Amino acid sequence: MIASPSMNQQLNVQQAQLQEPETEQRNMNVPVQWALEFETSVAKPMLGKGTFGHIVQVVQRASGHPFAMKVCERHFFSARGMEPQLASEVETLKRASEQKCRHVVRLLDVVADTA
Repeated sequence: MIASPSMNQQLNVQQAQLQEPETEQRNMNVPVQWALEFETSVAKPMLGKGTFGHIVQVVQRASGHPFAMKVCERHFFSARGMEPQLASEVETLKRASEQKCRHVVRLLDVVADTA
């Protein structure tokens, strides 16, 4: 998933960065489908992490604009019989984007990486 952060969300991310040390460098590669368009930010690749995935800062190659990319590992959900939760997460973000919720980042795209 990829999203464009608003000013408030950028501030929240900056605050979270101050509180959370970078200790884990999980697979932060950009999915194959987006590899030509985006690259992982060198300055601050990991924005956050949780039980179900992590947030990576990427930069759009053509414009230089930063974006936040949420990476959820499908095998994590599949192994636990939780694929409906993953689908629900995507659907919730889509609805929030359509309604232009100001407290939720805007979902721009979703891909399933086959690699």
